Amino acid sequence: MVWIFLTWLEHPGSDFQEHCTPLYREFVRVIPMQVKIDRKECTSCGSCWDTCPGLFEENKNDSFSQIIEHYRIHGSIAEGIPAPEFEDCAAEASDSCPVQIIEITE
Repeated sequence: MVWIFLTWLEHPGSDFQEHCTPLYREFVRVIPMQVKIDRKECTSCGSCWDTCPGLFEENKNDSFSQIIEHYRIHGSIAEGIPAPEFEDCAAEASDSCPVQIIEITE
């Protein structure tokens, strides 16, 4: 099943979707965006939390950027999965970061 999924991703024009169950089609459609901050390199400029305040915030202890608690992966302040409504601003925050420390994985 994984091989078929990867094949479909590499060849989106294939008819794979027609041959899978509705539940599996829904699973294939929902692959969450992940955001990772390299906090060691953060300059605390505020660009990310100004651009996407629903996902990023300033850490009160060290002033570096962090993911808002609700969206953290396993409690990590540096990694998160944004809600769909924050995906565009997360990508914009990544693009506008002056030191390019925000990594987006889809």
